[in-house]
Amino acid sequence: MIASRPVQNSRAYCDLTNIVRIDGKPLIGLDIRNSQPLLASFLFEKYYRDNELEIPTDVLQYKSDCGNGIFYDDFMKAISLPAEFRTEFKKDFFRPGDRQGWLV
Repeated sequence: MIASRPVQNSRAYCDLTNIVRIDGKPLIGLDIRNSQPLLASFLFEKYYRDNELEIPTDVLQYKSDCGNGIFYDDFMKAISLPAEFRTEFKKDFFRPGDRQGWLV
């Protein structure tokens, strides 16, 4: 899989984004709000179903918040982080390794 980032510090694009089609026509772009947390919510839900466990209420709420595009906003409110820090928050939220950033 090849990924590119045409504008520095912007969205990354990959082969997957180029194969999505509607009625046989390629999409110009696809942007799913809160997409990484939303994809994770499907994995959480799958874990509970595969293990024949009841899905906890907080997992269902998490999935709902992600699906409604409010996960980051509500998370930031919960930790009293102003909305103008959203971009930095998302970068720090997904930064691998040692958490020495401004968020902690």
